[in-house]
This record gives sequence, structure tokens and C-alpha cells, in this order.
Amino acid sequence: MTLLPRATTYRRVNTAEQVFEILRDRIIKLDLKPHEVLSRVGLAEEFGVSQTPVREALLKLEVMGLVDVYPQSRTEVSPINAVKIREVQFMRRALETEVCMKLVDVLNAAGAAELKSILDAQEAVIDDDSKMGLFMQLDKDFHSKLFELVGQTSLNDLVQEHSVHLDRMRMLQLPLQGKRQSILAEHREVLAAVLSKDKMRVMNAVRDHLTSKSQAVSTLMANFPEYF
Repeated sequence: MTLLPRATTYRRVNTAEQVFEILRDRIIKLDLKPHEVLSRVGLAEEFGVSQTPVREALLKLEVMGLVDVYPQSRTEVSPINAVKIREVQFMRRALETEVCMKLVDVLNAAGAAELKSILDAQEAVIDDDSKMGLFMQLDKDFHSKLFELVGQTSLNDLVQEHSVHLDRMRMLQLPLQGKRQSILAEHREVLAAVLSKDKMRVMNAVRDHLTSKSQAVSTLMANFPEYF
């Protein structure tokens, strides 16, 4: 399996928030793998900062469930949490079904064009392994746009906040044969269902798309046990 390369070293980092964002990005993209030890001294040296912002960033990552801190011992990247994935998928199925049902009544031509543009951008990079990160970002953009078009951006923020382990699982999935193609096809069916104004079709399209991710957890755990 091909994973994205380790992120470029950052310099002139001077806040805990910047350190946090960089480390979170590396963990989600699997540049930093489960159980990999994170050295405060080493990270401080890499970023050119004192250990204080590094310590603060690691504590924030611990709250998010992305690192495990063992006092007086070590800090290491947490395994992907299958329970958290199933929880957020349950939440997403409930919320996104309602969002898309509402979208049937309010989607206009401009909104439909925005959604189609995102899907066309996904298709443009679908076969380029070096752009899996972009494909994943466009995936998130598509789902975020659904919430935005019905005026529920705060709910989307809530979903994204709880999706970090799901995002890590996606990075395991994307290199698999045909996975990106199936994601795009499911996205196009969601949009087509909304445009058809057939609410039963909408319910089925959203359910099928999000349920397929939930069903993948057990398979990925069996194939990549070192990540869970």
C-alpha cells in the first residue's frame, strides 16, 4: 500500500497551535503511524521552538484521542479507534440524511453547480496517487457543502471535530483498488438523488454511501491490524 510521504519539515513555527495543526495533519495522513513515539525534545528542535508549545500541542492532541501520553515515560501516536469511527458514522448517517432531505427542497442551480464542480475536481485527480490528499480534501468539501447549502455549518463543524479517526481510516482506504472510483460514484448518486427530488432515493443514496464506510472498518482491522 502506498501512503503519502512524510510532511515537509516546517520552520519558524512559534505557537502551540501551529505545532498542533502540523502534527494533527501528519497523524491523519498517516505520516505518523500508530505507536510511533513523539519526542518533545526532537519536535522542539525540528520546529525551532521551546518544549512548551510542543507540550501544549501534544496535550491538545491527547484530548482529541490522537496521541497517548504516558507521564514520565513517553508520548506515542494513538491507534485508529474503531469505536469512535462507528460513533461518528452513526451521527453522520442521521445528520446527512436530514441535510440531504432538506436539500431536495432548497437546492438551486448555483448550489448544484458548486457540488458538481467539487465532484468534477475529484474526478480530475482520481487516478493520481500523488494527489490522494487532495482527493480526500475534496471529499470533505463535498460533504461540508451539503451542510452549508442548508445553513447548517455549525453541525458540519461538529461532525468534522469528531471525524479524526474516520479520516485516518480513509487514508488507509484510498490507495485500495477501485476505492476512489466507488466514492466518486456514490457522491454522484447522492447529488443525482437530490436533483431528482425523490426523497426515498435520497435516503438510500446517503445510507448506502455512509454505510459502506462503516462496513469497511472490520475488513481494514483484519488487513491492517498494526493501525488499530
